[in-house]
Amino acid sequence: MEKLDGRRVAEKILEEVKGEVTFLREKYGTSPSLATILVGDHPASKVYVKRKIKTCRDVGIISRHLELPSEIGEGELLEKIDELNRNGDVNGIL
Repeated sequence: MEKLDGRRVAEKILEEVKGEVTFLREKYGTSPSLATILVGDHPASKVYVKRKIKTCRDVGIISRHLELPSEIGEGELLEKIDELNRNGDVNGIL
């Protein structure tokens, strides 16, 4: 049985995504966009989001990031999410 090389598989996937992003940019004149929202300052969450932002940059996806205080109210947070949902330039929210 052959051993799975996760790093190589991940690199291949990222290259495929990069190619698809390039195709979209050339065909439509824009790149996909991912918005990330980080509430509070949980260290592991910061690392996770930072890696998503870096990966977006590496493959050509536009990255938008909001850092919000942990004291934010649910209503205000939902408003921020709704703003991003209504923004035609945002294709995904994390």
